[in-house]
Amino acid sequence: MTEGGPGGSTKTLTMHIYENAFSFLNTADAAAMSFLFLVFIIVVSNVFIALLGRVKETR
Repeated sequence: MTEGGPGGSTKTLTMHIYENAFSFLNTADAAAMSFLFLVFIIVVSNVFIALLGRVKETR
């Protein structure tokens, strides 16, 4: 919508990965960023699932 806003300030991580892979042809960098993003999502998901388990135990 804002096409990156002023100076790219509204660019998301996924858009940055996409640009690196397909616009700048930095596929190795894009793959590394994608892998780290996946690890981050897995960690956050596991924390969230653990917290939900605690909430269910207290009810």
